[in-house]
Parts: sequence; structure tokens; C-alpha cells
Amino acid sequence: MLKAPQRPADEPTVRLRLPASLTAPSEPVFVDSSGRRLLWLRLALFGVAIACVVFVVALVLSVTAGGVSPSVAASIPTTASK
Repeated sequence: MLKAPQRPADEPTVRLRLPASLTAPSEPVFVDSSGRRLLWLRLALFGVAIACVVFVVALVLSVTAGGVSPSVAASIPTTASK
């Protein structure tokens, strides 16, 4: 098994200093004290959940409804284009 090379004790450790613009801020960046952002997020997720439920219900109904015989499909009136 290979071992990681050991650094001599007298070799200095290199530490890089990042500019102040790249360090983590001491205050939160996004503060939403009114709660509007959270409300919009909840409404959007609720809308997506409703759309998913409608899709699953339509899928289940289409699978459980059974097939349509060709004679029934042929008897459905169609609108003629003029």
C-alpha cells in the first residue's frame, strides 16, 4: 500500500490569503423578513403538486378505462373542413 509523502518538519506551510470579496460574508446575503419569497415558493410548489396529481389521475383513468373498439371510434362524428 502506498503512503502519502511526508513533509519535513522544517518546511513552512503555505497559506493563501483570499481577497475580501471572495470570503464568506459575516451577514446573511438574502434576508426576507416579510415572508413574501417563501409564500411565492409555497404557492409555486402547491401548483406543481396539483398539476402532478391531475396528471396521475388522468393517467390512471386512461389505463383503467379500457380500450375503444374500432367500430365505436369509427362512429364518432368528425367536423368536415370547408
